[in-house]
Amino acid sequence: MKKQNVINTRHKAVIALLCGWVITAPAAWADSLENPQPGSFQSGVGIISGWVCNASHVYFMVDNSQTANSAAYGTERPDTLSVCGKTNTGFGLLVNYNSLGAGQHTIRAFADGVEFGKATFTVNTFGQDFLRGASGSFKISGFPQAGTDVTLVWQESQQNFAIAKVEASNGSGGGGSGGGIGVKCSDENFTVAKFNAITTSPGSTPPFDQGGMTVDQVTQIIGCDYDPSKTVDNGNTILYTWIYSGQIPSKMILVSFFHSTSLSFSKLRYGF
Repeated sequence: MKKQNVINTRHKAVIALLCGWVITAPAAWADSLENPQPGSFQSGVGIISGWVCNASHVYFMVDNSQTANSAAYGTERPDTLSVCGKTNTGFGLLVNYNSLGAGQHTIRAFADGVEFGKATFTVNTFGQDFLRGASGSFKISGFPQAGTDVTLVWQESQQNFAIAKVEASNGSGGGGSGGGIGVKCSDENFTVAKFNAITTSPGSTPPFDQGGMTVDQVTQIIGCDYDPSKTVDNGNTILYTWIYSGQIPSKMILVSFFHSTSLSFSKLRYGF
């Protein structure tokens, strides 16, 4: 590699301050810590990233720790060409923010011993570094603009939720299969715990408990779309049936929604 006959821009600025020089180099303090941003919320597996014009070693320190965590440096960042005069300026370090613990944390970024970035952010966790065996999804209506629904689904490898589906709002709010998750349920998806999470009105008498949830709301609790092969629409009611176990005696969970009053339903659990 051809040796560059230049001085690191940060060091130029330090020399200038010591000697009383005035410099106008646009990249003198342009190095940037882009993630995490000050005031942001972080959780799960994420990245510490940004760009530095010239460095041989980029590293970070979190809170009062004296332990330096080195980042990979030199990845392509075409957007820095006009500032740095080159594009291999990116840096990044994969981290599990959960391991920092819940609460506020401050990160400081260094390049060749000179601090160039600092951010205070907030971490929220589920009380552990890595949550295993959990699943779930939910819908956000009206995001990123009115008339659009976004479905988020939990991804264990990222320890976070990811976008599973973007669709136009169906605007129904009642019965029907609109606004589903996009993943067909298997027998194992509908458990007793999820069945019990389906809200019923106070004073209901089992086995048919009256409730106030829509089909879509129940679908969100289950975390998958009903299987049409287990659904019967007799014109008066829509019967969604999940077989939780094929054991003998059978274990069946049934939820029925009434056409005439789409915000009402009954549910029946058998064999548990």
